[in-house]
Amino acid sequence: MFEAEQTSGYILYNHKKRSVKIPCFKVMTIANFGNGIEGKPIYYKNVLLKQRHVADLIFYAEDMTKVDSCN
Repeated sequence: MFEAEQTSGYILYNHKKRSVKIPCFKVMTIANFGNGIEGKPIYYKNVLLKQRHVADLIFYAEDMTKVDSCN
């Protein structure tokens, strides 16, 4: 997730290796508590996604590093 001044790079797609490299990725966990929803952000840097098969649009995370923020 890129947010204005926090943008640190671009998403890169390598068609020969069928991989996507994301400099920073923000994931939100969501849990329902009564009438409210609470979420906790989790950040990953240097995320490398690989395509399972040339005919499939399904990617899996091959490599990533958990960090405290995207800054």
